[in-house]
Amino acid sequence: IRALSTSREGWYVFSAPFNELACVPLTARYHFTDLFLSNAKNVLIMSATIGDADVFTAELGIRDFQSRAVPHPYPPVMRTIYDLKAPKIGQKATPADYEEQARLIATAIKRDADPSWSGVILTTRKQEAHDLAARLARNGLERRVFSSREMGTDNIVSAWHRQRSKVPNSIFVTHALWEGYDGTDEKICVVTKVPYAYLGDPY
Repeated sequence: IRALSTSREGWYVFSAPFNELACVPLTARYHFTDLFLSNAKNVLIMSATIGDADVFTAELGIRDFQSRAVPHPYPPVMRTIYDLKAPKIGQKATPADYEEQARLIATAIKRDADPSWSGVILTTRKQEAHDLAARLARNGLERRVFSSREMGTDNIVSAWHRQRSKVPNSIFVTHALWEGYDGTDEKICVVTKVPYAYLGDPY
């Protein structure tokens, strides 16, 4: 209510279930300074995805700032992305498509990656993570592949670290860890399906 009274502009308002009224800000520019800068002498903002600092700070309503860009320690040429040419995994995917996807992933890990490397394989659903782990095990990664039914990201990360301490070259198949996971030891990352947002949401 305080944010609504601060600015009457830039809101997406809609009727939510149970006769509730939902108000979502379309921009942070009217609210950021009030919420985060009003009682602070100095504010440090850090992210890997800020992009252009001038554009970012202007959108937040910050006028006086200093910025520093820290270059990535590994240039793009050292971070090669491989397309395994796996079948599209959508609503029309067949069991054969899923099996072929697992075969291609397992083959790439066994053929192209150092056997001592650990890594993560990202899926978009919990059940798909467990199903893919089982398929990878059948394709020769049974001693390395790992998936966890732990709830909550902290528990999932803890389970993964325990597994990696037991089997250093483990491959973690998970629906989590898409954002905010600092994988300093993992050297393999396989994306099985990009989690695009629902395009039918008017917001």
